Amino acid sequence: MAKLLYKYMTLESLALILKSRKLRLNPLRKMDDMQEVETADEFQYANYVFISSWMDQPKEVIPMWKLYSTTYNGIRLGMKENPFKKYILTKSDFEKHLSDTTVAGESMDTVVPIEQYFNDGYIILNPQFDKILNDVVYTDDENLLKPVSVKAQGDKFDVFTGQVGKYKSTYWQFQNEKRYILRFIPINGLDKINSPQISTFVYNKLKSNDNDFLDYFDLTLDDEAFNSMEVTMSPQFTEGNRILLELLKEKYNPNMIIQESALKDKIIL
Repeated sequence: MAKLLYKYMTLESLALILKSRKLRLNPLRKMDDMQEVETADEFQYANYVFISSWMDQPKEVIPMWKLYSTTYNGIRLGMKENPFKKYILTKSDFEKHLSDTTVAGESMDTVVPIEQYFNDGYIILNPQFDKILNDVVYTDDENLLKPVSVKAQGDKFDVFTGQVGKYKSTYWQFQNEKRYILRFIPINGLDKINSPQISTFVYNKLKSNDNDFLDYFDLTLDDEAFNSMEVTMSPQFTEGNRILLELLKEKYNPNMIIQESALKDKIIL
């Protein structure tokens, strides 16, 4: 059986996932840990880092029920790791979009179709299927919590995207968090991806600290992952919400497993 990761949420959020068959990633700047947007330089790269947070812990965690769901209609969603639809992009796919590009290897497995990989609004830096899931590293090292996101070297600029969104303070260690992370560069990928001045374009765009980038980014769920999801009801889930949950199951996902909380009749949230 595939390993499951868990996410605490409301019944409403589950309903949106069931109807859309998509999982939403939100920008790092909208997370509850305000330290995560901080860097050691002037750039707000957190605007372009999108995440979905999960737990690698089958046993229920009381603080997570309190923080990320509600008393009477909270649920915990369990889904297999990397539950996304896999797209196989071939050399010919790239050649159709960028005739002068060079691709290593015959194909690449990604979590997005090529039109979402790069287009006239952005480039995704880590679309590879096996690169999106990350362990959060908990630390009190300020150099890691406030990383340098851009370094200038003469007229060239290096962007250290992998540092942003990876580290959190040890205050949050109870979350035992794994994250699906996508990192974007907000430039015209069709026009600039092969340009020798690409680093300058990236630098100038990041320097603008654009807060009007995407509000969210949705990834399509794989059919197998969708059909094998399991839902744990909160300890005080109401009978009315049980009816709604069963109706959602009947309409959108008859294979979905629904189970009681191990904490039912043991705590009051």
